[in-house]
Amino acid sequence: FLYFIEKRITTNMAPSTTKSLKKGQQRTSLIQGFIEEAGNRLPQYKKQIDAVGPVIVKIADTIDAAYPYGILGYKKCVQLWELAQPYNPQRYFPLLLGFAMCFFGGSFVTLIAAVEAVRLSIWERLFAGIKILYQNYTIAEAQSKKDDEVDADGNGVADVLEISDRDLLTRKLYVFARSVDPQQVSDASLNIWSAVLAVVATLRIHFAQAITLGTSLGEMAQNHLSSVTQPILQQSLPAELQKWVPVANGFLFKFTGVIAAWFLSRIISGFHAAVRGASLIVTNALILAKEHGIEVFDPQSPKATALSMAVAFLGFYWQLSNGFSIPFPLNLLLLPLTFAEW
Repeated sequence: FLYFIEKRITTNMAPSTTKSLKKGQQRTSLIQGFIEEAGNRLPQYKKQIDAVGPVIVKIADTIDAAYPYGILGYKKCVQLWELAQPYNPQRYFPLLLGFAMCFFGGSFVTLIAAVEAVRLSIWERLFAGIKILYQNYTIAEAQSKKDDEVDADGNGVADVLEISDRDLLTRKLYVFARSVDPQQVSDASLNIWSAVLAVVATLRIHFAQAITLGTSLGEMAQNHLSSVTQPILQQSLPAELQKWVPVANGFLFKFTGVIAAWFLSRIISGFHAAVRGASLIVTNALILAKEHGIEVFDPQSPKATALSMAVAFLGFYWQLSNGFSIPFPLNLLLLPLTFAEW
């Protein structure tokens, strides 16, 4: 926020305005000034603040450099979406999503679990909250641009270029507070935070289940197979390290159990993704067929259910046969989903 205030002002300055500023008036980075002020106010943490300061400034520089491209990409996507409206893209997108889930869902276990948690709990409120935040941001941005051009004293230099960093921050915070609806921003932020908590809780439970189940499986296997593995470990280790045999033996079984439990959870998640993806494929394909004048059965009919299960078993078999991996070149097409999974 601080960095964008500075960049917006310096970007919008006319060349004549820039020349009219004295050399001593050139504003240092607001973020750098904010970091220095934080160090002065918290002297007990000044060393740590000074250490992370350059990193924060570089991150801000990177965000600022990428920001115009992000906005440009968003606008291009909106334009393409509007151009594709005559072809009903909202029907084709679920088909592609269903195909990815049905045949490759086992590769995106964590991502699907997170999305399902949000969808089942707070999806509609989250989507509405994001729209409200964007609307308020647009209003505040427009008001900030108007404020950048104000020259109350009439000396030919914008007021925002003649005040200190601290006054500029106070001024822009006032513009922001005056422009947005506080209740809308509060409710929308709460919805987004609730979605984050839902995702975190789901992932924690997902991993905790795998670890707990795997540890339990490992202990049961250890009780029955230690008579086989422990002598092997005793023969493998020198005499001075024999005391580590029981610990190594237990760790070996527990680690193997966790890996097995994780693989079993991937099988379950892969089957769930195949069923969900097949439902998306069949339902939207039947709706598209009707819209193009092709007589087919109803998406809610038993025939549609049977077709969905057939597609689901086909997709699940594909996932199993490929070891829940994505073959080339499809792995390149699904690379964004892979990054999201990581």
